Formats: sequence, C-alpha cells, structure tokens
Amino acid sequence: MKTLSKTTLMLVLGSSLILTGCGKAPTKDLENSTSSGQGKKSMADLAMDTEACDVFLYKTAIELLGPTVPSSTSKTIHSQQFGSTVTDCSYTTKPADIKQIKTATLLIRYAKDEQESKQIFADAKDQSTSLSGVEPEDVIGYGDEAYWSGGTLKQLNVRRGKGWHIFSAYLKNEDPKPFILQMADKILNKK
Repeated sequence: MKTLSKTTLMLVLGSSLILTGCGKAPTKDLENSTSSGQGKKSMADLAMDTEACDVFLYKTAIELLGPTVPSSTSKTIHSQQFGSTVTDCSYTTKPADIKQIKTATLLIRYAKDEQESKQIFADAKDQSTSLSGVEPEDVIGYGDEAYWSGGTLKQLNVRRGKGWHIFSAYLKNEDPKPFILQMADKILNKK
C-alpha cells in the first residue's frame, strides 16, 4: 500500500497557512464569479479542478465571518506537485481588536483520477491520528466520504470525486468544529 510521507501530508495540509498573505483581490462580483458566468454553481455542477475561491465565495465568507472581511484576503494558488493540483482560498477578518481575528480556509487537492484520490484520502485518514493526536471521526453527509481531524489539526476532510476538500478555521479561543461544519454546509450547498 502506497502511503504519503508525513512531510508530503503536512505540505498539503499546511499550505493554506504557509501561503497566507499572498492574495489575489477579487475583481468582480464573486456571487457570479464562476467560469460560465451563470452565477453561483452547486458542487455537483462544478468542474473537478475548480479554483477554491470559485467554490468558497466572498459572499459566503461575509455570511460566515461578518462584514469585517476585506475582499483582498481571498486567494487562489495552484501548484503542480505529484501530478495533482492544489488550490487554496482563505478569508481573514480585519476587526478593530486584533485579538478578535478569525480566518476560514478551503484547500482543495485534486488527484489525477478518482482512484488516486481514494487512496490518498485513505492514507491521510490513516495518518491523521499521528498528526493530530486523536482518532479521526467519520462524518456522514459530506461528499463521497468525510472525516473530522480533531486534536492539533481541527479540520474537516471531504473527498468528492477526485477532489479532497479540507475545511479549516482559526477562531482564537473558540472550538472551530461547529463553525467548520456550518462553513462546509454553506459551501457544499447543504443548507
């Protein structure tokens, strides 16, 4: 069985934090920022290698984080590595008190095909305990399969087709799990 090295997994999982600050400001109404111009698309309608910021829209970030989210904090970065594409979208509030800062991030890793995605997802889940310090919890109702990585990771991992969607948030002293599940509900159009 092929396994991901801990370094590779941490690179994929941590890229959203490492890349914070390298932004691309949206240039149009993000509610209509899909490639066809037909408005917000459901996850079922999206092409498999869709940019994360075309999935996690600015409008959704405002609904989740509140009105102090400047549009310039969104970004999408693609990198080709190991035959896959990684795209990231992150929004950070700009409150008057820096202690109240909040960040919400969606990272999507696309494998070359669904079979590779299943294997990478299974390997990551197997390694989740050693990375987070706690056993992963299966989560029903998200994509083809999903699990919550608690402990030090605190992220929702969702596999959908050849895409691995990683939802995470920084909320200072709050438990991020309810917020991340709400975020996934909105982004995956479950509401």
